[in-house]
Amino acid sequence: MKNTLFICIGIITLSIAISCKSETKLAKPYIIPYSEVKEAPLFLYNLPATTIAMDVKVKQTQSFKGPYSSYATKFLGLDNKSIIKRNSIHYEIVDIQFTQFPTPDSSQWYAYMNDPSIIPNFSLSQENVLTSFNAISDSIKNPPYPNVLNPTQVELDGSFRDLGVIKIESEEIQTVYRHIKSDTTIIKVPVQETVRSLKSIEDMARHVSDFIIKIRNHRYELVAGLYEAFPEGESLKASIEEMYSVENRYTNLFTGVNIDTTYTFKFLFTPQGNSITPILKTLCYFDAETGVTLISPNQQYSNDNINQHLRLEIEYANYHPITNQRVSSGGPVYRIPALCEVKVLLGEETLSTKLLSINQLGNILQLPIDVLNNSNYKVEIDRKTGNLKSITTESSYDTKNKKDSKKK
Repeated sequence: MKNTLFICIGIITLSIAISCKSETKLAKPYIIPYSEVKEAPLFLYNLPATTIAMDVKVKQTQSFKGPYSSYATKFLGLDNKSIIKRNSIHYEIVDIQFTQFPTPDSSQWYAYMNDPSIIPNFSLSQENVLTSFNAISDSIKNPPYPNVLNPTQVELDGSFRDLGVIKIESEEIQTVYRHIKSDTTIIKVPVQETVRSLKSIEDMARHVSDFIIKIRNHRYELVAGLYEAFPEGESLKASIEEMYSVENRYTNLFTGVNIDTTYTFKFLFTPQGNSITPILKTLCYFDAETGVTLISPNQQYSNDNINQHLRLEIEYANYHPITNQRVSSGGPVYRIPALCEVKVLLGEETLSTKLLSINQLGNILQLPIDVLNNSNYKVEIDRKTGNLKSITTESSYDTKNKKDSKKK
């Protein structure tokens, strides 16, 4: 019975010793996730996320029918394909440009727990990204965040200006008879007067076509040197260019005119970390007749026509993220960005693609705690990605500084 009692006491004592040992606190300094902070840390730092900015350039083409289009073939012999038959508007995506910039990742905040008697040498960026431990960090000013104020598409009023060469009225001198009373008799007297009448569309078209042909003939005679006196050098060049300009303006009365306007829309998207790819995001709706229709997040799937969805697709490019290790009390936490293939799709058609490094879709790793306990380690971290930039010891760091000073 006594032996049994001694054994039980021994087991209880051993278990108490083990439990006490497991509760032994890690010696400061160390870094832990902010969600696990139970006392005031010395400072907090953040791992940066990547925001993708897309500039989508849209060309709006408005076609206006010329007032004399019905007579373009009859008077000028123009091909039907070169004649605008009706007023219309058309939109086309002509270019897509990708840029990216770092933003704070709200899910990746870490606390530096420190012994108050020991103040480490560290550097943080303006966005609270850790940039160095016991090392000199480069001072880099980040570019300002892009403006996302998008333009409004405007339809123009199509009107052909009065070129002032062809009169819209015709004048004709006609003889008319007026009755004049003379004494007791009434006599019929012939009188000439000018009668004005509005020209028909066909007459106007005929006069304009004659004017165009006259310009062409004068230009040929000028270039061929058939005049006794004509301009030379720059004057000749300017005269010929002006004659081409006048001819084109009057020809537009038959062919019609296209007016192009370019708009640039900017879209920003920050993917969520630990997302399963491919990531799909509808940016807006686009149609060749209505152009860009901007949407708010809660309207994202209100349009069921997939062919009108301008979407962003993100997929890993030859990259398979490892399972993120659990961040516990330890050394500095850093991130390895993921290389991703980013596409812009209209329906199922790929309009543009580019390879981009996206921070929050990569791996989160942690250095040993010895890096913090030993001031000989000089750690530099990239402020844009949160990845390691360099790790050097005191000796190698001094040698590097000496070489740099000699170069200067």
